[in-house]
Amino acid sequence: MIVEPYSPEDREGVLRLYLQFNEDRIAFGAGDARYKYIEGETPWANTLNDRNCKNFVAKEKGIVLGFITTRILEYNPFEKIKGLGEIDLIVVERSLRRRGIGTILFKRAAKHIESQNASHILLNVSTKNLPAIKFWTKMGFQAISKSCFEHHGGEREEIVYMMGKSEV
Repeated sequence: MIVEPYSPEDREGVLRLYLQFNEDRIAFGAGDARYKYIEGETPWANTLNDRNCKNFVAKEKGIVLGFITTRILEYNPFEKIKGLGEIDLIVVERSLRRRGIGTILFKRAAKHIESQNASHILLNVSTKNLPAIKFWTKMGFQAISKSCFEHHGGEREEIVYMMGKSEV
């Protein structure tokens, strides 16, 4: 398995995994992310070409097994933190979870974030996504706050914000 920066040839595999991510959200009760596909596109797909985002893919034999999306935040509300990165999304092929792919993707993303002079990483997870919360806790992240918002269809979702260090 290799982990490398996203390239346009990875687009189909990444979008396939994104659909799995949305199916999983619905299955564990967090609801539809409300990103509707029009010919394979979503508002999130724009991050694949956003110059402020850095995306990495885990591949084997040319097949995308997982991906992670990062960015360096322009606004840092934490005075004592020199720089703040964000993990926007991480998805691993459903049948390959708990085999270390997520950990490898996270370590590659953290290395990139640290190289951009950010000492900490912020992320958010649905409070209903217990496997993800467990994963991020294992990676050294701690919950720092919770928030609740309402989707367009009236569904409410509670998320937990977690923070960890970029050095791994």
